[in-house]
Amino acid sequence: SPVSPDLCRLGAPSAGVVQRREVRHHADCVRMQLAEQLAVLDHLSQGRVWTVAGAGYRAVEFEMGGVPMKSRGALLEEHLRVMLEAWKGEAFEYDGRTVRVTPRPFTDPHPMVLVGGGVEVAARRAARLHLPMMPMNTEPRLQEWYRDEAEKVGYTGGFVTVPQGPTIVHVTHDPERT
Repeated sequence: SPVSPDLCRLGAPSAGVVQRREVRHHADCVRMQLAEQLAVLDHLSQGRVWTVAGAGYRAVEFEMGGVPMKSRGALLEEHLRVMLEAWKGEAFEYDGRTVRVTPRPFTDPHPMVLVGGGVEVAARRAARLHLPMMPMNTEPRLQEWYRDEAEKVGYTGGFVTVPQGPTIVHVTHDPERT
């Protein structure tokens, strides 16, 4: 069965040696401890880490985690809200208990987090969360949907990147089985 690596452990060595380019990684499954790991990685990279948080699309990954695939958008939004709150450095209520994530990120107010996706709901989610968007495709209406939602929620600081070239690289020993 496929296993997702700890992306922060994989990204840390790169952040230590890359001096002039931003270091990017992709996180399909965002959880509370990721806020702390990304804050540490943000320090190690001195703010060059970009995280693209996507809701996911592979049913097998949701089945492995025992998570209903239909709840993926709401879960992503919930987890991103928790991470944004955690990066403020103050104690807050999470899952029925008071928590505080340390250290505060190197980047103020938080590490660069972009919402991934390629459909209208993803663009609107990004704007609602006051986060930029990195689409997985070149759907021209994504920017329109993002701007529309941003206007509705009074957000003026966001952007939608326009991908050029492949946006996903999948490594496998057997491409036919993937």
